[in-house]
Amino acid sequence: MTSAKASSGKSVARQLADAKTAAKRGDPVRAREIYVEILAAYPGNRKAQAALAALDRAGVAADASPGQGSAGQTSAGQGAAGQGHADQGPGIATGSAFGASGTGSLISATAAPAGRQGTDHLQWIYALYHKKQFSKALLAAEGILEDDPTCKPTRELRAACLRMLDRPEEALTIYRERLEEDAADAGLWQNCGSTLIEMLRLKEAEECLRMATRIAPDSLPGWMLLANCHQRMGDGPAAYEALTQALGRDPGNSRALDQLGQVLRDMGRSDMALGAHEQALRHAGSARERSQILTNIGVICSASGDRSAARDRYRAALAEQSDNVHALLNLVTLAHEGDTDDLVRRTRKLLRKETLQLQDRSKANFAMFRLLDRIGTDPARAYDHLERANAERRELIQYSPANQDALFRAIRRMSDDTPDITGVTEGVRPVFIVGLPRSGTTLTEQMLSAAPGAHAAGELTMVERLSLDIMRWLEAEQRPAPLAEEMAHYATELRSGLTAVAGGAPVVLDKMPLNFRWVGLLLKALPDARVLHVRRDPVETCWSNFTTSFSSHGNGFAYGLSDLVHYHRLYSDLTAHWAQCFPDRIRTLRYEDIVDAPEPTMRGVVDWCGLEWSDDCLHPETVDRAVLTASVHQVRRKIYNGNRGRWRPYVPFIGPLLDAFDTAHAA
Repeated sequence: MTSAKASSGKSVARQLADAKTAAKRGDPVRAREIYVEILAAYPGNRKAQAALAALDRAGVAADASPGQGSAGQTSAGQGAAGQGHADQGPGIATGSAFGASGTGSLISATAAPAGRQGTDHLQWIYALYHKKQFSKALLAAEGILEDDPTCKPTRELRAACLRMLDRPEEALTIYRERLEEDAADAGLWQNCGSTLIEMLRLKEAEECLRMATRIAPDSLPGWMLLANCHQRMGDGPAAYEALTQALGRDPGNSRALDQLGQVLRDMGRSDMALGAHEQALRHAGSARERSQILTNIGVICSASGDRSAARDRYRAALAEQSDNVHALLNLVTLAHEGDTDDLVRRTRKLLRKETLQLQDRSKANFAMFRLLDRIGTDPARAYDHLERANAERRELIQYSPANQDALFRAIRRMSDDTPDITGVTEGVRPVFIVGLPRSGTTLTEQMLSAAPGAHAAGELTMVERLSLDIMRWLEAEQRPAPLAEEMAHYATELRSGLTAVAGGAPVVLDKMPLNFRWVGLLLKALPDARVLHVRRDPVETCWSNFTTSFSSHGNGFAYGLSDLVHYHRLYSDLTAHWAQCFPDRIRTLRYEDIVDAPEPTMRGVVDWCGLEWSDDCLHPETVDRAVLTASVHQVRRKIYNGNRGRWRPYVPFIGPLLDAFDTAHAA
C-alpha cells in the first residue's frame, strides 16, 4: 500500500518529521508552512492540527511576506502616505519578521475552538489563508460565524483576512471587540497595534504595543512590532531600544537581528547594520530567510556605492531562493550587459509561475521591462511588460484619484486657516527639499549636503506623521484648522525630531518629496524653515515614475498614465499656491538647470539656504553617505544628463501622457 502524500510529493509522515525538525532547530515559520500544506491536502490530520495549535499557543508570528497588508496607506485614502523607496534601489525586501507591519499571531492563546468539527473547519480556513486565498478564507470564516458568531479564533482569522484584503478598519473593530473579552491577551494587543501601523495611526499603535510588551515581556513579536512602529515614526533610537529588549531575551534570534540591521541602516550606521545582518545570516534557519537577509545586505552595499558587492549578495540571495523577486529586480538594475540573457531566462521562468503573488508578479514584469528596454530591439514587447507591471500594482493598491482630490482640498483649506507661529526659534534650522518623486530631489540633496554645516537626513517620515495626526484631530472634532497651541506643539515636535537626526549640524536637510503637500503647515510652524522645490520636465518625471517599482504603496499615483497626469496637476496647483503664499521662503529649482549649469545654479541655492559654498557641491559622486532612494546609482556618478528622452522609443504607447503636457518635441 502506498502512503498518502501531501502536495509536495512527500509522504505525510515525512512531512510531519520535516516540520518537527524545523521547529526543533528554531524555524517555527517553516514548521508552520509544512503543517498548513498537510492540512490543505488532509484537513482532518490530527497530528498536524495538534502541532499547529501548539505553535499558535506559543505565540509564533505568522509569516507575512514583505509588501503584504496595506502599509504605507492611510485609512482615508491611498497615496496620503509618504514616498516609498524604489525596488531598484535600497529600501526593498526588508526581510522583516513581520513584512510590512506584521500580522502577529493569528489565533490568540485564549481563543480555542470548541469541538472536533470546529477545529477541522478552522484549520481549513487557516490553510486557505496561508495559501494566500484570502477572499475564500474570508467567505469560509463568515460562513462559520453565521452559525456561531461568538467563535473567537474564527473572528480573529476573519480579521486577518480583512487586513490582507486591504480592509484594516473592519479588522480593527474585530480586534477591539475581542480585547473587551480578553484584555489580558498580548497577542490581541499585538494584532491591534500592527493593524494601526498599517493605517499609519502610529501613536495609537505604540500604546497598544506597549501594552502587549507589559502583558508578555518575554514575547519577541511584541518588541519587534514596537520597533517597527518606532521605525515608521522616524524614531530610530526607540526602535533600537525595543530590539535590544527582544535580543536580550533571545540573542540569536535571526529575525530580530535582521530587523536591527534595518534600523541601524536607516539611522545611517551602515557598518553596524552590516554586522547585525551578518550575525542574522549565521543564525538563519531557512533558505528563504537567508535569501531575505542577503538581499538586505545587498541593499546596504548598493546604498554605500559598492555595486560589485551588491551584485554578489543579490546573486547569493537568488541561489538560496530562486523566486526572490526583490533580489532579482535589484540585480537587474546592477547587472552587467553579459548577464542579460541569464536574467531574462530567470525572469521568464518566474513569470510562468501561476502561484506568483500579485505584487511579486508586478515586480517581475518591471524586471522584464528593464531588461528588454536595455536590449532595445522590441519596444512594443518591453512596454507590454511595463503596462502589466503597473496594472498589477494598481490592482493591488486600488488607488483612488477622487480620494486625492479630497485630500488636496482638505490640506489647502486647513493650511490657509492655520495660525502662524512667530517668535525666537532655537535648535536646528530645516531645509525641506520637495517635489515629485524622480524629479531630482536626491541629486539636489546630495549636492547641497556638501556645503559646510548641512546634514542630509534623507527621507524622514515625521512631517507626514505629525501632519496626518493634525488632520485626524480636526476631522474627529469637525474643526477647520488647528489652534495656535496645537501648532506650537506641532512645531516643537518637528524641531525636536529634526534636531535629533541632524548629527550636531546647524542645518538639516529633509528630502521627502511628497512633503510638498505639507508646505503650508511647515512654513507656518517653523518661521526659519526654507523649502527647495525641485521641478523637472513633466513628461520626464511621469515616465520615470511609471517605470519605477516603489517598495511602499505611498506613490499609488505612479502606476497609471492617467493617474500620473491627474496627480501632476494636483501637485502643480498646490505648489503654485504655496509659492504665492510664501514667495520669500520657497525657491523653485529646475532639474534641467542643475545638470546643464550646475555651478551658477547651486551657488545660488547654497547662498539662499544661508550656507557657505564648497566646490564639493559640484561633485555629488564624492559625497560619502549612504543613499536610500531609487536614485542611488545616478548620484554616484558625476553630474550628467543621460536620463533625458528615455521615453522616446515608447511614443506610440504613451499618447495620454504626451497629449496632457502638449509636448511639441515628443514626435
